[in-house]
Amino acid sequence: MSFLWPPYTDKQQPPMGVGKIQKIYKMAWFKTRGLPITRGQLMGAAYWTERPYVQVAGYLTHNYVWWSQQQISKDITYWQRQFYQQTAYHSPLWRKITNWRIRRQLGRIKRQRWQKNIQYWHI
Repeated sequence: MSFLWPPYTDKQQPPMGVGKIQKIYKMAWFKTRGLPITRGQLMGAAYWTERPYVQVAGYLTHNYVWWSQQQISKDITYWQRQFYQQTAYHSPLWRKITNWRIRRQLGRIKRQRWQKNIQYWHI
């Protein structure tokens, strides 16, 4: 079986986490041409609030690297605590780890753009 893209590795996969969608809106196609392509998994409110942590985590973490699985796990805990108890807090350690992973990924993107644009440089 051949794939169009190679499988993800830790060096290719950006940091993943869980967020809450507050608003959805539609944009004209010509306004989205410069936006990067993203990958996401959506979970409806009924599934999110009625399922136990193990089922939600199993669905969301099944195909990510270990660091992303840990981040997603911490995010699920945060969001479920916020929903059920209204007292949610982010772990300071995981906040630092997440910010470090994001900075590392942004550095990779910057290097990729730099390498991609080398062909246009003239000496």
